[in-house]
Amino acid sequence: MKILTSKSIAKLKIAFKENNNLIDKSIDELTNELTLAFVERYKFDQNIQLLEPTGSSIADSKDKENCILIYQALPELNRADATDERLWVTLCLSNYKSYFLKRWPDKDKLFNHIFAANWRQRMRDNAIGRLWWTMHLSFNLDKKNPETFLKTLLSNSDYRSSLLERSSSANSTVVLKSILEITEEMKQKGLDYDRSKFRNFMKEVDFLGKKTLIHSLNSDQIKALLIPVFKNAYK
Repeated sequence: MKILTSKSIAKLKIAFKENNNLIDKSIDELTNELTLAFVERYKFDQNIQLLEPTGSSIADSKDKENCILIYQALPELNRADATDERLWVTLCLSNYKSYFLKRWPDKDKLFNHIFAANWRQRMRDNAIGRLWWTMHLSFNLDKKNPETFLKTLLSNSDYRSSLLERSSSANSTVVLKSILEITEEMKQKGLDYDRSKFRNFMKEVDFLGKKTLIHSLNSDQIKALLIPVFKNAYK
């Protein structure tokens, strides 16, 4: 597929900061108006279209289905490729623009959902990148049945953000899987998700990650280490 060049992304950022109504223009109109350029890069199945949201609930957002679809549409994409802001911006403004506008209709927040210059923006904000990364993480957690973890990751946006914005968890499959399992186990014991308490727990995980080689432990060892921390955060 053809994706925008880095220079073109820079032009778009300036233009959208000045006028977010540019979203009403097609990619061809933007190309002509801003003199944008493209390069041939990734393998992309343009026949795969994302499902458009039918409401505001988690189920109606179609995030789960679209995580699976975007992973299929970019069959050869790897983690390094998925850090390429040019890819996600191009898809937001071209092939998946209709989905993008229905999923994120607030024009005042368009900039955040189009661009993805850093890890947090790619993982949480970009309309298309967030779908691919969530599916990628779920697949790494359970290659045979990734939808098990996909459901948990999409169940609450605050939970997902707290979990994935910290390198200690997001960059280690065994740590991430252990935390997800702890969350479910504690939920069964009556400790339901609480935004501020879980954020405090994740701060401690981040601290432990920097202090010890937590990612070198196995799942049982990590859970033995973190369950007391979780319970303490929920007191």
